[in-house]
Amino acid sequence: MSTSTEVLTHNEASNFGINRLVSGKQNNWIVLVYPHQSNDGQKLTEIIVTLSESGERITTFPAQIRNFEIAPWKRLDLVLEKHSKRIMQVEITYGSKSYIVENIMDLQALEYEQFTRQYNNTP
Repeated sequence: MSTSTEVLTHNEASNFGINRLVSGKQNNWIVLVYPHQSNDGQKLTEIIVTLSESGERITTFPAQIRNFEIAPWKRLDLVLEKHSKRIMQVEITYGSKSYIVENIMDLQALEYEQFTRQYNNTP
């Protein structure tokens, strides 16, 4: 089975449900949240992280798919050095379609607590 790939702009990533959460002054600690399935109902199958610097790939690895505290979101916890020139790309695959966010640090930072309150079903 072949996989098609789409590079998402930051707005497209946000509309898809891929968000970068930060907590207070710890903006180098990131929780990347993403949906458990695509808009067309394809199930999440894989998430790949690529770390690069100055245009050269340092490493690529599959990340563990973990549940976020609010269903049906999934999460990826990351820490990047402050003022780092490293770029972290994620590729999230749903069925036969992969979506790439080229630099997760360019996604708008949302406050962790505010995000959980917004999507939590309890008052």
